[in-house]
Amino acid sequence: MLTWLDFLAHQALSSLTERDRTTDPRTALALSIGRISKAVQDGRFGFPNGILDEIFYTLLVPFVAPYAPAGATMTFSDGTAFERPLGLILSRQTAGILASAKPLDIADDLWREPLGSRRHVYVDVPPGAMTLRLDPSTTDVLHVRAILAAPYLPFSMPGHTQLLIQVTAPGSERGLGRIAAVLTPEGKVTLNGNENGRLACDEALLPPHAHPEVHKAVAGYAGTFFRLVMAYYFFGPHESREPVAVTPTERLNKGKPRNGQSLFAVTRLQPSPKLGRPPSTISASWSLTERQQVDGHFKLQAYGSNRSQRRMIWIEAYERGPADASPRPKGIAV
Repeated sequence: MLTWLDFLAHQALSSLTERDRTTDPRTALALSIGRISKAVQDGRFGFPNGILDEIFYTLLVPFVAPYAPAGATMTFSDGTAFERPLGLILSRQTAGILASAKPLDIADDLWREPLGSRRHVYVDVPPGAMTLRLDPSTTDVLHVRAILAAPYLPFSMPGHTQLLIQVTAPGSERGLGRIAAVLTPEGKVTLNGNENGRLACDEALLPPHAHPEVHKAVAGYAGTFFRLVMAYYFFGPHESREPVAVTPTERLNKGKPRNGQSLFAVTRLQPSPKLGRPPSTISASWSLTERQQVDGHFKLQAYGSNRSQRRMIWIEAYERGPADASPRPKGIAV
């Protein structure tokens, strides 16, 4: 299977009763989420992990809503239908470049504006591309496997973005734990908490199972990574985007998508050497006579032995040209 979301949906098939039997794992996941949500609404039980489970299922619903069984509808609480979420899958090389990028502050407005009205985002990270140690004194590592995001949550915090970070064990799709975090407009990452004061984080990522600071490290690492992914998607080279075909229900192979396809609509982000400003086409020397605004952009920076390696950095918008020159006139759309 191509993505962790594919794996999660396929796992839902085994949890269905005979009455709900289906061959499409997307429908199985929709049934599973719907059954749990209905039980919580009816007061039959609460989410075992409090706000962590609530965030998790809330962020999953828009992906499975189109595959809900006949007669069932999934909408926002105000009755608005779900818009197609943005699904991204990173190639191993792209994930490696972004994961090793120089830490930087990317204002959320930079990517929230082009995201438009889409309320949900899924980022799939290849196994092993983002790793952290559970404890500095051991060799045990964890993998950041997927990130779910909702730019409209929490409701009480406009301009913030809710994150759900899925961590897996090395070499496995088996979930090791989840961490809920929030991106703040000024570029920081904070952690969610339950009503009882406990962090919105699975037990496996808390002491004594892990180092006391590992959940903070994962949230900060994944939050910065998510911002880089969004900036790369919206402002990187267009040729880096590669739509992935969705396998229809009738072509599934025992509930699995066809080779190279996915159960859900995603776009693969490939690496590209075309980063930064395009090369000049002017052969003769030249100089600027006006002040010009240069938009923010990605650039591959040389480093390492003989400057033979490359890492991705973000160049903030700036002005160039003679300091005492007049600004270059800008066109205004009317």
